[in-house]
Amino acid sequence: MSNILGWLMCVGVVWLSCVLVSGNIRVFIDASTFISIFPFIYGLTIVVFGLSKAVNSIVGFKYLFLEKPDNDSELSDIYKSQINFSMIAGVILTLISITGLLATLHDIQALVPALTEVILGLVYPVLISGLVYYPLYKKLA
Repeated sequence: MSNILGWLMCVGVVWLSCVLVSGNIRVFIDASTFISIFPFIYGLTIVVFGLSKAVNSIVGFKYLFLEKPDNDSELSDIYKSQINFSMIAGVILTLISITGLLATLHDIQALVPALTEVILGLVYPVLISGLVYYPLYKKLA
């Protein structure tokens, strides 16, 4: 129960910060960026560890909410790698978004949404790593 409470507190702080900063949570939602992150992370996971290990890492999300899971060093290593994969995805998405941003410099109205997409390309991987992969990595190590 304390794991769920702690995780919900972290998610709540992130959500509350988003609302307090902008007044609108929708500013922080970009479907195209969010949809790009997971295929990248799990594509690299499949390349490095194989399909069965990638599926195991998805099934292993249940350990996020268990009080004291058994140590699983192999799954822990996968989550540690996924932290790196998500950062790589964030950098690549940011570079792609910056390229799109530079293409819209002549149009001021398109500049703000493009800049938001650039920043969210970094925010999503950091949140995913910090709220999901890192706790799983530490729990199973």
